[in-house]
Amino acid sequence: MNLPEEAILYVGDPMCSWCYGFNPVLGKVEEVYSDRIPLRAVMGGLRPGELAEPLDSRLGKFLRHHWKQVEEATGQPFNYDFLEKEGFIYDTEPSCRAVVSFRNFLPQREFAFFSDVQSAFYRDGKDPCATDTFVELAENYDLDGNQFREFFESDEARYQTNLDFQLGRAVGVTGFPALVHLKNQRAMVISYGYTPFDRIQDVMDNLVLKPAGSRDRPDSDAQGEAPGNACDIDSGDC
Repeated sequence: MNLPEEAILYVGDPMCSWCYGFNPVLGKVEEVYSDRIPLRAVMGGLRPGELAEPLDSRLGKFLRHHWKQVEEATGQPFNYDFLEKEGFIYDTEPSCRAVVSFRNFLPQREFAFFSDVQSAFYRDGKDPCATDTFVELAENYDLDGNQFREFFESDEARYQTNLDFQLGRAVGVTGFPALVHLKNQRAMVISYGYTPFDRIQDVMDNLVLKPAGSRDRPDSDAQGEAPGNACDIDSGDC
């Protein structure tokens, strides 16, 4: 991923339930700030590959309880029927790779596609690891389904997805969703976990709307907001 000297990075995972809950807030951030500073999506990799788990009764019960928490806190709708699916492996790498693949075709619409992948899984109960799910979503943007499938299944797509995972770690994010201000190779976490828009707006305004010389930029290891509810890597929280 080619990054400008200054940008807002959104680090998330399509199968992170708090990221799904955060989606309306992300839409507001994009609406208010996208014409003032570049916004880039970075796939975090919640449970990719070796961290994937089978969706057994234990995990299904846990996720049902967790999803209800997200639904109550954010108002986002969930389809709980998927939790009854037998033999499913809860691997978030394919959905991350789908967004990275889409970025190669329509980078200016990657946030919209990210949202579509989330809704297909959490709201519509579609398989978030099936190539056909992603091809169908990509075709809604008038992309050639065969070309998208070919790239999605390529080593290059896997390589680029791993680069996203590494970038997320490099800027200090180990849980999602997170907003990070990146400038001159220095990173500052604006928000970590689910955070309402009005709680991050002052920080964003200070970074984005003020003239560069008048910004009160915190140190690179400072956080703009107290942590909210997040899906942490290796914690089993999502």
